[in-house]
Amino acid sequence: MSSLDKSIEFILPQLDPIAKTDPNQRNVLIIGVSGPQGSGKSYLTQHVVAQLSSIHTSMNIVGMSMDDFYLTRRAQQELSDKNPSNRLISGRGLPGTHDLPLLIDVLNRIIQRATNWQIPRYDKSLFNGLGDRAPESEWLVIDNSPIDVVVFEGWFNSFTPFDDESELLDRWRKIVEVSPGFVGIEREDVIFLNNELKRYLPVWNTFDTQIVLKTNSVENVRTWRLEQEHKLIAEKGMGMTDEQVQAFIDRYMPAYYLYYEKLLNINSICVGKTLKLDISLTRQVLGSTLM
Repeated sequence: MSSLDKSIEFILPQLDPIAKTDPNQRNVLIIGVSGPQGSGKSYLTQHVVAQLSSIHTSMNIVGMSMDDFYLTRRAQQELSDKNPSNRLISGRGLPGTHDLPLLIDVLNRIIQRATNWQIPRYDKSLFNGLGDRAPESEWLVIDNSPIDVVVFEGWFNSFTPFDDESELLDRWRKIVEVSPGFVGIEREDVIFLNNELKRYLPVWNTFDTQIVLKTNSVENVRTWRLEQEHKLIAEKGMGMTDEQVQAFIDRYMPAYYLYYEKLLNINSICVGKTLKLDISLTRQVLGSTLM
C-alpha cells in the first residue's frame, strides 16, 4: 500500500463518527503530518485532503502548512539582526522563525469552528527567494462553512525539546563528535533552539492524531532536497546550485540530529493515535507502526 492508502485507512475510522454527527455539534479533527523535508509530506497532505473530501463531500476539509506561519520578512530580519552569530536562525525554517501567536490564533479559530475568516499563506518567492507573508488577497478563505478537518504538515511537527539542559548539551556534544560540520554552532545557539521549540508544544497538543514519515537516515534529506531543486531548475530554468542546496540544508541538520530520533522512538504526542510510516530513499512504504 502507498503512504496515501495507509493514511486514509488510518484516518477514516476516526473521521466517520464525526461525519455522522450533526454539523452544528461536530468537534474538529486536527491531523498532524510530520516528515523530513523532501519525504513527501506536502504531497501526502494535499492528496489526503483531496481523497477525504471526495469521500465526505459534505465536510469542510483543509490542508495547512507550518511554512505558512513564518515570520514576515521584516520580523525575520529583526530576529537575525538581534542574533547575528546564530546561523540557525539566520533565515526562515527552524523553531523560532514562526509567528506562533498567529498560528495559535488560527488553531483556536479552527477549534471554535469560526466562520468568515482567512488562513494566511506564505510566498517563498518574494524578496528574491527570502520570502514573506503573502498579501491577504492570497490567503485561504473560510466562508460560512466551519472547518471540520484540518491536515497540518511540517518538517518538525511534534519534535519535543529536552527538559534537562545538561542532557541537551551532552547529546549535542556527541553529535558534534561525529559531525564536524556542526563545530561552528555554539552551545548558546543550541540552547536557544531548544527553548524556542518549547514554545511549539501548545501547537502539538492540539493534534488529535498524526502521521509520521520515518526515514532510516536524516541524511536522506540532502538527496531529497537536491531532487527538488533539480526539478525546479528543469521547470523554471533557475534555482540553487548543488553546493548552495547543501549549505541551505546544513542549517536544518542540527535539529534533525537533536530531535528526530526522539520523535520516532519516544513519541509523547497523540500516544496511541500516531501512524508511523517507514519509507525508503525512493519514498516507498516499507512498513507501518501504530504508536
